[in-house]
Amino acid sequence: MALSPGAFIRVAGTPATPQFARIVIRGITTESNATSKPCFNIIDFRCVGPGAGGSLLTLMNAFQASIETQLLACVTADYTLDSYLAKYLDNPLSLPEVKSVANPGTVSTDRGPSFNSVVVRKKSGIASRSYRGSMHFGAVPETFTTKDELNSTGLTPYNSLTAAFSNLISSGIGDGVNTFFPIIISSVQSNLLSNPAIISGAAVTSYFLNTKIGTMKRRKEKTPIAL
Repeated sequence: MALSPGAFIRVAGTPATPQFARIVIRGITTESNATSKPCFNIIDFRCVGPGAGGSLLTLMNAFQASIETQLLACVTADYTLDSYLAKYLDNPLSLPEVKSVANPGTVSTDRGPSFNSVVVRKKSGIASRSYRGSMHFGAVPETFTTKDELNSTGLTPYNSLTAAFSNLISSGIGDGVNTFFPIIISSVQSNLLSNPAIISGAAVTSYFLNTKIGTMKRRKEKTPIAL
């Protein structure tokens, strides 16, 4: 049974029977000067009727099987999907688990600047900044864009990636005990440092692909100063 749409306010975590989980995707893009920059995307989840905690590795495996092929088809070989990290959020003192991978993008053309990104937005149907979010995917192939938008070549793989995330709304992913569904956590209304954590947010009701190319300003390389 999927999560009911709508917001939830100040739900106390239950460490013995975790309700909330977070998965982080870590990718690395190789720059022209041979340096590399990490890029992170965070996806939060909540389960219905939690039981005793399952396996974070099982949860990551299910997530990887759901989205990885589609993600790698959206980026060039300059991008390497480096690892997944998973953690139950109910107890902030619980240790995360890391699954290391080394899977490059599958598009063999040149890419645009690494600070360019394609944005997939998370929506809950509730009007508030606390109830929406986004994911940013870099190493965008040049063949996928025309001027500042995705073209027909780029729309196909990015629509597939968006559909893979959308499928999680109804199917969820399992940790071997519970099935978790995507949510948006409000960083303003939640306290993720208390034990147990106090979490507010909303169920994701849709994912939306922004066809205009975005930027990640913090990823821009500084121009060397000539001496």
